[in-house]
Amino acid sequence: MPLSPVLTSTRLTHFFAPEAEFVGKREKEISEEIEVLTVPRDKISDFLLNLPEDTELDIRVPGILWILQKRGLI
Repeated sequence: MPLSPVLTSTRLTHFFAPEAEFVGKREKEISEEIEVLTVPRDKISDFLLNLPEDTELDIRVPGILWILQKRGLI
């Protein structure tokens, strides 16, 4: 069962959205603000090993990527 961001202390939620399209920015409340990091598939390993300053790696990410790869989704 997926975690509910409202009911847990988890600081972030992961989304897999291969068909997502950037449609522009809009005004929003600070509670709605998100940061999207776009990384080419062939650069994921290097990115995870050399994260930008002030970026934390959620230990679930490598497992999520492994599952997506095994299912042929990435």
